[in-house]
Amino acid sequence: MGFWFWFFIYLGIALAALIIYAYVGFQLLNKLKSFEAPAAKLAELAAKLEKTSKAEVTVESPVAAMDQTEQAVSRRQKQIAKARKAKKEAKERRLVSRLKHLDIDESRLRK
Repeated sequence: MGFWFWFFIYLGIALAALIIYAYVGFQLLNKLKSFEAPAAKLAELAAKLEKTSKAEVTVESPVAAMDQTEQAVSRRQKQIAKARKAKKEAKERRLVSRLKHLDIDESRLRK
């Protein structure tokens, strides 16, 4: 076998390797593009979380009920009950919203 025969064999192997690397790179690029939208959503949520974590929290010191009038105590209890109800309703709204936008991907069940 001559020089040119082995030259073309090795050249073919090198070109085949480059084509395979290009194909694998293209497939990897397509998979990375599918992560772009969730990554943007996570970045938005991370920015919101960072903003709220930097906000200063003021905590009111509790006042003993014995030091308050009966009307003030009952008003405070009504406010607490109202806040709990509002919090529960907000949680239900978030759950319903999350369920409305639920993206069920059954491809993980296929083999």
